[in-house]
Amino acid sequence: MNEPGHDIFPELMQMNLALLETLRQEAWEAFPALSQAYIEAVQRAIAQAQQETAADKKRVLTKQLRQLQVHDAEIAQRIASRQKVLTMQMSKLHQSKTCCREYAAQMSRR
Repeated sequence: MNEPGHDIFPELMQMNLALLETLRQEAWEAFPALSQAYIEAVQRAIAQAQQETAADKKRVLTKQLRQLQVHDAEIAQRIASRQKVLTMQMSKLHQSKTCCREYAAQMSRR
């Protein structure tokens, strides 16, 4: 856990970029662990930003959060694309399973 006043954003940006690069490389096996740690860090960063009282520091934190949002949009797009691929693959698998069952049923009638 971070001490009060500790700026979590450099660590958060590094995690964000690592997560984005993992998705760009389609290293899907590594995604769950990285994303969980990232989500927890984002929650800490938001809490830190909400507790900040200095206007200048709030502006800096807001700018940093916006930078993360740009990357998060690409992350969300890549996840949606992967979900679409997996959905299509599952549909094909279901169709193959249905065809196999029908073929097996026809063969048992002979």
